[in-house]
Amino acid sequence: MKLLNFEINRLEKLLDDESFIRWMKGMASQSEIIKWENWCQSRESNKVLAEQAKKLLSMPFKTKNPPDVDKEMTRLRNAIIQDNNN
Repeated sequence: MKLLNFEINRLEKLLDDESFIRWMKGMASQSEIIKWENWCQSRESNKVLAEQAKKLLSMPFKTKNPPDVDKEMTRLRNAIIQDNNN
């Protein structure tokens, strides 16, 4: 399933959400686990976004220096848009 522009925006917001990141990394509280599992089950598009986020979070950075977040978000957005156009 390809991501649309509004879904890309939702993905960016998820990746900014500390609770979501904890859940993705297996470090969430019980209430956060319930919240995000319910969220995924509520819509297929939420499940797809969670899967995309998980892929992105598992990607290693190629540099030892912390990444420029704005630059990385632009790179991510461009990669997703390019993937959607294929």
